Amino acid sequence: MRKYVVGRLLQLILILLIITFLSFDMMRLAGSDAILQKMENTGMVVSQDMIDAARAELGLDKPFLTQYFVWLGNLLHGDMGTSYISGLISCIYFKITCHLAAYGCVHRADDCDFDPAWCPGGCKTESMGGLLDARD
Repeated sequence: MRKYVVGRLLQLILILLIITFLSFDMMRLAGSDAILQKMENTGMVVSQDMIDAARAELGLDKPFLTQYFVWLGNLLHGDMGTSYISGLISCIYFKITCHLAAYGCVHRADDCDFDPAWCPGGCKTESMGGLLDARD
């Protein structure tokens, strides 16, 4: 039984390595350049030196296998890499928190002391304003 479990765990590790390798390879073969896309979205005029510096910073100037093993090593340490859209999770969290707080004020007693000013910038939407108006 122990031999069976160890064998299955080794198969699992091998399959996970194959899947991560193929996924990493497919992202590279997709043909899109993350650096160029990121630079285009900023709207700035960028020089080739800036593009090369950004590639070196992310390690995209290294050979494919080196990139993969660096990524895999970082993944094993809990580092999943640099996010293309930084702060997305915290933005979603704060928006949900603000909307739930406003919703709670609408459906609670009149002693609600919710102040939408504590919400980060993107929380003050029309829907939230409508919720706050509804309690009056």
